[in-house]
Amino acid sequence: TRSMLHRATSTATEEYLSLPTDFLEMRALCITGSDPRELQPATDDRIRDLNDGGSVVGTPLYFAISGTNARLFPVPTNVTVEMAYYRRIPALSDSNTSNWLLSSRPQTYLWLALSFAADFLVDPRADRWRALAEKAVSDLRTSDARGDGGENSPTLSSDLVGGNRRNWS
Repeated sequence: TRSMLHRATSTATEEYLSLPTDFLEMRALCITGSDPRELQPATDDRIRDLNDGGSVVGTPLYFAISGTNARLFPVPTNVTVEMAYYRRIPALSDSNTSNWLLSSRPQTYLWLALSFAADFLVDPRADRWRALAEKAVSDLRTSDARGDGGENSPTLSSDLVGGNRRNWS
């Protein structure tokens, strides 16, 4: 959902850039500064082919997700990158008693927990819990889709396009 969209800035000085620990999926990866550009997604195989067995150094044009890293090509020497990515929903625990989903949609947690518990319980309400869980997830998706691209969509500042704000939604 849009609530999962986040941004991070880092300095890349080698081929592999560590991804944030809450990283789920890349939305965009950009070089900022005097020569700003959005990097194009590629596969590890494509980057290996482009590299042709050498170690091409320069301002990156491509990136590939490789495990817990973003692989950049050409290999940068020192560039600032800004990434827009979807982050995981933070897990609940004794020390982390809330997250954005629980705060904004507590019924989603309730109905999903009950629908999962229904697999282990003999309860005549199980079908109702499953239906309510499906509706809660559907409502979350509908709410997210309705707001996507609108005035309240999350935007990330970037030096791309002459310093104008770039809408990542």
